[in-house]
Order: sequence, then C-alpha cells, then structure tokens
Amino acid sequence: MKRAAAVVIALFILLSSPALAADTAPKRKVDPGWQKKSDTIAVLITKGKFEQAIRDSESLMAELKKKGMQESYEASTTLNNLGIAYMYNKEFENAHAALVKAVAIRIKVLGKDDPETAAVWLNLADLHLAMARLYRGEYDRIDKAAKGKKGK
Repeated sequence: MKRAAAVVIALFILLSSPALAADTAPKRKVDPGWQKKSDTIAVLITKGKFEQAIRDSESLMAELKKKGMQESYEASTTLNNLGIAYMYNKEFENAHAALVKAVAIRIKVLGKDDPETAAVWLNLADLHLAMARLYRGEYDRIDKAAKGKKGK
C-alpha cells in the first residue's frame, strides 16, 4: 500500500514536470541541469529509494541556495520532492517543514490558484493523512494494551 502510494505520487511529480508535461503545463523556463536532477529525484521516489532522494534533494537545494534561487519555482519543486521523500521515509516533521515551505514559495511564484500550487497542497494533505493513520494506529495499540491490563 505504501509503495503503491509512493508510486502514484512520484508519477504525479513526473507527469507534472515541465519537461514531461509540455502539453498540459505552462512552459516554464528552468535550468536544464536542475531539471535533469529533479527528474532523477522523482525516479528515486518511484523506486522507493527515499534516503537517496532525500540526500539528492538536500544537495540540490544547497545548489539553488548558492545561486540565490531558494525562493524560485525550482526550489518549490525540489522542496516538494524532498517533502514526499521524507514522508515516505516516515520523517514527518521534516516532511511537513519542506512541504509548508514549498507551498509558500509556490504561492509567491505561481499564485494561490495555480494547479501546481494545488499539487503541493495535496501532498501536504497526504502527509497529514499519513500522520493521522500512524497516530491512530499507535492510539489503538496503547488502548488495547491498557484494556488488556485491566482484565488481569
């Protein structure tokens, strides 16, 4: 189930990539070197290689920061990918921080009504659902253990 969800989200990333979705997304002028690295990160996510995707995303963010592009479309996409990789690696706090920053940049760069901004909002919602499932499972486990102790 988790792997299938990762594949669905990663495919969404790939399909919403400016290089791969030229017919549906507005043409964005992006650095071809960045695009290649971003596409590679998306493939790592589809393959379930979340730790490598995290390392590569963090490295790419450092490159963008050196270029003064930490508030760019490229940065928002990189942070979105980073957030997804963190989420599937169960690093929820890091995922939340990356996705919140990604959506803030997307709003600034593309506007609040842009479909690519909505995509990041959806990823943030998926994170919240994943966290809720985890916490609900933990609550149920503790509740079951507590009820078991009462019966003794």
